[in-house]
Amino acid sequence: MSANRAADISTLEKVERPVKRFLLLIEQPANRELLTNWLTRYYEVDLPTMARDALPDEEYDLCLIDAPMLIRYRQELQALRRKLHPVFFPVVFLTRKPEIETIAQELWQTIDEVIHVPIAQAELRARLELLLRTRQLSLESQRMTHLMVERQQLEAQLEQAQRMESIGFLVSGVAHDFNNLLTSIKSQVQRAYSQLSEEHPTTLILQQLEQRIEQATRLTRQLLSFARGRSLERTQINLNSLIDTIQLLVGSALGPNIKLQLKLSPEAPVIVGNAVQLEQVLMNLCLNARDAMPAGGMLTISTHLIEHHPLESSKLAADRYAQVKITDTGKGMDAQVLSHIFDPFFTTRSNGTGLGLAIVERIIKEHRGWIEADSIPEQGSTFTLSLPLQSSIPAQTEENFEQDKPTGLQLVYSTDTTTGTILIVEDDPDIQYLLGEILRGEGYTVLQANNGVDGLALCREHLGQKALIITDVMIPKMDINSFLAQSKNYWPSAQTLVMSGFTQVYLQQSGLLDQDQAFLQKPFDLDKLLTTVHSLLSKS
Repeated sequence: MSANRAADISTLEKVERPVKRFLLLIEQPANRELLTNWLTRYYEVDLPTMARDALPDEEYDLCLIDAPMLIRYRQELQALRRKLHPVFFPVVFLTRKPEIETIAQELWQTIDEVIHVPIAQAELRARLELLLRTRQLSLESQRMTHLMVERQQLEAQLEQAQRMESIGFLVSGVAHDFNNLLTSIKSQVQRAYSQLSEEHPTTLILQQLEQRIEQATRLTRQLLSFARGRSLERTQINLNSLIDTIQLLVGSALGPNIKLQLKLSPEAPVIVGNAVQLEQVLMNLCLNARDAMPAGGMLTISTHLIEHHPLESSKLAADRYAQVKITDTGKGMDAQVLSHIFDPFFTTRSNGTGLGLAIVERIIKEHRGWIEADSIPEQGSTFTLSLPLQSSIPAQTEENFEQDKPTGLQLVYSTDTTTGTILIVEDDPDIQYLLGEILRGEGYTVLQANNGVDGLALCREHLGQKALIITDVMIPKMDINSFLAQSKNYWPSAQTLVMSGFTQVYLQQSGLLDQDQAFLQKPFDLDKLLTTVHSLLSKS
């Protein structure tokens, strides 16, 4: 909780306190004792030591003061009233003399009420209560102001959440359709590649095209992660490879005036984590660095490994850590801004939400790591991510498998194993046609339907023992679970293979995919499709 927020709550809590607290600044001992004896019947009274030079650092509802103490504490009282503004802090000036000059000088600046003594107790209490009620009204007004501001902030957050939800649905639909396009393009490229020799001049063109398809695939996965919330898949990730994959995306986002420099560790920094989340972290930090360099500059992303010794820090949870540093040469931040950058809704930009770095910190903590920031005004900033290092580094990780594997396909199986009936339910005509051609070419009997109702009709017409259903998770006229359940009435021993542009974890969390269901995420490799089909049919 920030200091300002704590002060606001403290001020509002005073509205509820039943016993009012008075500060009594009376120099003459007899008068001080007389007032104390009477006031303590109704209020809590604080008598500061007369030898002190400053006012007590306490909270009071009202102050009673005489002329000598007014001269002594005049500046302190004025400073206190400015600090408490707009909350009303009444100061009552007690005097036996007219004190015309003092009253004219101090009224409404240091004092709010002048009471000439002696005075009847009933009148004195009535006048004090009137001032206390005025203060109460100011506290209530301040509380209402805070509630109105808080309501406006919540309404703005709700509006932003609704806007993001709408954008999420739009992005989700676009990304899903785009994955269908990529599936068709990738499959055709791989078919063409499989029919050429390594020496053919077109082979290099197809390899380059396939690399671009992989980049587009990663982009759509980022879009789907944004649209549908975070995925919880955890795999082994080579941070150097992860940075390489987003290098093109970062470079295009930085613009022509900012140079991107990579300084990657020669030893692979392999961790266990969620690649989409970590890409989000790196992109957020890089975009923040871009905004800090409106006139251009240098953005450096570096990785290295650190050893942990038990005496260094109690917060470390592993023996070795991988570190990623994002350094810019921008305008930097002062110490005050730096101390709040990870606070939710804190932002220095007029169009910012103040959530980016808060989300970054949360993601890094979920990965059992931590993030640190260093900055010097007008020189730049460095954000350091520290993540637990995977102790054993396999020769090839799941995360890097697709981009590191040799390009090339062997799409032929022996004819004695490619038997069986396959039903394809896919509403995209290009993907449906392509899958049908490939599987027929492998020797399978292929049935094709555009929707779930037609798919069930084909199941009724073609009863078979060795069967496989390949279906997209989103099919017209039926939901996927109903379609698969009803298909068992006709093909009880059939295996099922579900395809989707959405991630497997998201579909499982949404109840659209069983934990043990065979699954292919679009766009997929044709050799992976054929291997999966052959494996499933062998179980029928």
